[in-house]
Amino acid sequence: MKETLIPIGIIKKTFGIKGAVRIKTYSGEGRCLSPNIYIFVQKKAGDYQKLKVVSSKQFKDFFVVQFE
Repeated sequence: MKETLIPIGIIKKTFGIKGAVRIKTYSGEGRCLSPNIYIFVQKKAGDYQKLKVVSSKQFKDFFVVQFE
């Protein structure tokens, strides 16, 4: 069975030296980026990588997210 993925936002750029990223969500909310939730990130090549959210905090109009 092929799974359906729902786009939640876009990674704008890296943030800091610990590998965090800045994510702009389409809804403006961060519930989908709560700790211990897995999300799939689409790479430029078209394949997906499953990542676990460790922390997420809002900063202005985007979220700073750290993955495991």
